[in-house]
Amino acid sequence: MPLVQARCTAWQPLHPSATGFRPIRPDDLLGVTGIGRADAEPIGGASPLAVSPDHREAAFILSRADVKANRYCQALVLVHLRGAARPQILDRGGDFRVTRIAMRGIMIANGYPMQTEPAWSPEGNSIAYLRRDHGSTQLWLVDPKHVGARQLTHEPVDILDWAWMPDGKRIAFTEDAGLPAANRAMRREGRSGWVYDDRVTPNTGFRPHLAAPLRPDYRILDLGSDQVRPATASERVWLKTHFDTADIPSSTSLGPAQLRLTPVNGSLLAPRRIASERPDEGMARCSWQTCSGDMLGIWGGVHARFLLFLRREGWDNRFTALYRWTPGHGKPVRLMGGDALIERCTRVRTSLYCIRETATTPPQLVAIDGITGRLRVVFDPNAGFAHLRLGHVERLTWSNAFGLPVYGDLVLPPGKRARHRVPMIVTLYHSRGFLRGATGNEYPIYLFARHGYAVLSIERPPLYASRVAGLKTPDQVYAANIKNWSDRRSIQSAIARGVRLVIARGIADPARIGITGLSDGATAVRYALINSHLFAAAALSSCCVDESSDVLAGPAWSAFSQHSGFPPAYPVNRRFWQPLSFVLNASRLHTPLLMQLADREALYALPSFTALRQYHQPVAMRIFPDEYHIKWQPAHRAAIYRTNIDWFDFWLRNRIDPDPTQKKQYERWRALRRERPDSSTPSPHAP
Repeated sequence: MPLVQARCTAWQPLHPSATGFRPIRPDDLLGVTGIGRADAEPIGGASPLAVSPDHREAAFILSRADVKANRYCQALVLVHLRGAARPQILDRGGDFRVTRIAMRGIMIANGYPMQTEPAWSPEGNSIAYLRRDHGSTQLWLVDPKHVGARQLTHEPVDILDWAWMPDGKRIAFTEDAGLPAANRAMRREGRSGWVYDDRVTPNTGFRPHLAAPLRPDYRILDLGSDQVRPATASERVWLKTHFDTADIPSSTSLGPAQLRLTPVNGSLLAPRRIASERPDEGMARCSWQTCSGDMLGIWGGVHARFLLFLRREGWDNRFTALYRWTPGHGKPVRLMGGDALIERCTRVRTSLYCIRETATTPPQLVAIDGITGRLRVVFDPNAGFAHLRLGHVERLTWSNAFGLPVYGDLVLPPGKRARHRVPMIVTLYHSRGFLRGATGNEYPIYLFARHGYAVLSIERPPLYASRVAGLKTPDQVYAANIKNWSDRRSIQSAIARGVRLVIARGIADPARIGITGLSDGATAVRYALINSHLFAAAALSSCCVDESSDVLAGPAWSAFSQHSGFPPAYPVNRRFWQPLSFVLNASRLHTPLLMQLADREALYALPSFTALRQYHQPVAMRIFPDEYHIKWQPAHRAAIYRTNIDWFDFWLRNRIDPDPTQKKQYERWRALRRERPDSSTPSPHAP
């Protein structure tokens, strides 16, 4: 990781600078402040708010990118939920924490920001939280009445999870205490050569990964003595139950009854419904249609008279709606709903405190009254966005060829006149909340619009596997999606129909349309370039799952892919891979393609890049160091934004940036244009 530390001296998180009414700039989009974690695509999860025991105050972490330092500025902030006093900063500092996930038996860092969730002591006189400094994640403590934080733990390994013990005098935490010994064992194994097995992923290197899931050690910190000891057997039982809770509130109490979100049937993709854990308690069943679906959380309480729950609903689940249900008093009442995204909520008395975003509004902390549904902004760390010219945003809906619902957000350049067609860029694969830069945040939607592009940000349709009954495991879902490339064909149909919808409205120039994507979105781009002629330029953030993946991703991937329905690596099944392989289609793919990749994933792209270049196709690749599937470094994101804008300007508008530092870039791209072969197939510029 970069060694330079963010100074953050100019950042005033409680007083966002006034911007005036002006066009958006790159630093505006790069500098969006996140609540609980650095700004990123919303994916739900637990609430980032630490609510005081008296329900009067809440503490949370704010995080903002510092491009020059290539770090993140962080602050622990205290707000008064009733608005009686001004917010205050309790602590500043701390580094980015990356999310790690268990995948195919090993732990993998994916680059997504990990959320920091502070918590008050049971007495309400202090707040504890995790903070990462100089490569180590430890527990810190702050007294809200005497501003100044102190480090509590000095463990030799990162603290993974933690909780206050009920007496408020002890803090329990978990750590992987066996990590140093495991690393020593790995080094010893290396002296005689690492065994090439399921622990190895060649794309990240040949050093075997450690096994997942981790087996954490449970430790207890005594706040009176600052001594750390192993947890007792009874403490471990309590802690295991506490740490195994779900990321979203999927169970709650309502008076004496216990409610839980449970699948309506045995399918892995089944909707969930509100059900009583003990039907014999005599509690009224929530049997109405609105009590099941894509549920985002339920909130009750021992003394609560009613239940609050969030669900996605409507066309392709485009709406987020809040309901109140009082057992024995009829069906649930819809308090509010709309295209705004609401997530990461916690209940305080009769209100729900949540993080809210809209297409044009970055994250805000809001309170929603559980009686009236009235919404109040409690804290807005991005207030300046209200004064920026972002362009006109319209949500469109359509169906794909499989009859599945699709929606997308169409963003037009500021001041765009309907009589002038403009070039358009398609972004994938989610379009929820604030329109940053699509999934992965590499394609700056509002900056594209400022440069004169229409942008169609598409939310992918439901999985094709959702049409197949009886799928009970992730492998079965995966296999149903790849059979006959059904999910790829479904997504391509959604993209093509959305593009044609905008063309038919006289907005998009059919000869100047670009497409972009990361992960599932990148796969959709590959399928679109191989199986259609809609796009005149493209950009990818990851590449490529194809006939070479069993070799480049390692034995664990090979076993998983074949179990899910992919053919073995050898002999190459050309018929299977023809619809998705750049290598097998390299001689005819003339669409200019930019790949900006993480160093840990670039190996996947080498067969595709090499094949395309050997056929003199216009492909360029940049590789960013110390990056993951989601790129986390602010300096890299700034460079990626700029290069993507330059790439589409060059190929769709024949424009170049006069900045002399970009001279060599354009020399390379002009060489690609000169080498570009004449196509004997229909032009990719054709509508």
